[in-house]
Amino acid sequence: PDREKDELSLALQTLEHPGRTRGKGVIPWKIGFKENIHTYRSWMRSKRDTEAKIADLEYRVSSYELSMQEEVARKVDERMATHRSQDPQPYIPPAMVSPSGNRSSCVSMG
Repeated sequence: PDREKDELSLALQTLEHPGRTRGKGVIPWKIGFKENIHTYRSWMRSKRDTEAKIADLEYRVSSYELSMQEEVARKVDERMATHRSQDPQPYIPPAMVSPSGNRSSCVSMG
């Protein structure tokens, strides 16, 4: 049983006062609920809740990272496609080479 988050606490949206048993005054829980003493360990429940929150946050962050990577890849693909459609392959003229390929021995003075 979760005596810190029972139906009444959730309905009133208030926390239980530590060190008190509702309806019995200033009696600690371990005395007020002797029959359930073996089931109550608040630090274990707190640790479990914290671990669950951490696991949830890790899942949310990893799914957010994945969606961002997919969105970036999609936008890059769109931009590349747009660029390819607007600018066809540029014409690169052949290099100027002498017809015979031999070098001239004449020096030109300009």
